[in-house]
Amino acid sequence: MGSFPRVALGLEYRHLYEERQLFYRGAGHPLFTACDDAIDFDELRSRRIVGRRYWGARDVKGFASHRVGAEVSDMESAAALILSGAFLGCLPKHCARPWVKAGALRAIAPARLGYRAPFQMVWRRDRAELPRVRMMIDAIARSHGAAAPKP
Repeated sequence: MGSFPRVALGLEYRHLYEERQLFYRGAGHPLFTACDDAIDFDELRSRRIVGRRYWGARDVKGFASHRVGAEVSDMESAAALILSGAFLGCLPKHCARPWVKAGALRAIAPARLGYRAPFQMVWRRDRAELPRVRMMIDAIARSHGAAAPKP
């Protein structure tokens, strides 16, 4: 289960849910207190941004920025860099919620810069009929309210 920006041959993908992603700034960042309306894309492009290696930095591609200042391989590293105040970057809204409540993070223009990341379950087509694989596929599908794929 995960969010897969690339599709691989020989795998089956089943949509489960979407996760809201927002673009954040940490309390020590120069833009932390800036009004969202005063922040434009040129301003953001001039700042260091965290990209996610496992997404091929697709989460920041829209900024067409040469300032991807760091690439991380996990959400915790992205959060740490954004919280440092030295970087801007995307985080799932539910992940950032405790820091937003504590005043350590603020989303930048959520209506303009937010997006939804699809999450899927994935399995090898040639393994779908193995009892343990079929049981797992069916259980995950049921738990997410998705119809189990036909064998």
